[in-house]
Amino acid sequence: MSSALNKRIVLTAEPKDRPYELRDAQFRGLFLRVQSSGRKAWPVTWAHGKRRTLGSVDHLTLDQARDQARQAVAEYVQSGLPALAQSKPTSCTLEALLNDHFEPWAIAELKGGRQYPGRIRSVCPWLLRRQIIEIDVPTMECWWRGRITGPDAVTKATAARLCLPAVCLVSCS
Repeated sequence: MSSALNKRIVLTAEPKDRPYELRDAQFRGLFLRVQSSGRKAWPVTWAHGKRRTLGSVDHLTLDQARDQARQAVAEYVQSGLPALAQSKPTSCTLEALLNDHFEPWAIAELKGGRQYPGRIRSVCPWLLRRQIIEIDVPTMECWWRGRITGPDAVTKATAARLCLPAVCLVSCS
């Protein structure tokens, strides 16, 4: 339901058995979402099925929510994705990612999963201290070319077996 939201409506919106939303008639894309627990929040939508919550009613006033919603929609129009929807780049090293996430997952989910983290550590020791966001396709291509054409050259199949876990790990993070 669309209504001209104001301070009184926001404060008096009562929780019901199920969560519900009140659309703002003044700014299309802004909602007041009232949870059955009584929590109220400001979601914004900028395209079909694309939405994020700006914050709770306790932390944002109606005018602040409208301003942030306008900014999010303007960013979507200019660049295709608002800043609040962009993922934050991880700032951990490859070794931290291996230890904290990949190794436990590989052991639990992959047949012979204990070998993959060790293989990555032995094949790419020079990458372990690098930040994940610094490891890119040109870096891996340089490694690949050096591995199949260098003094200790291996076949492409061997290089693929050695490189694939590292490339998958880095590209998925």
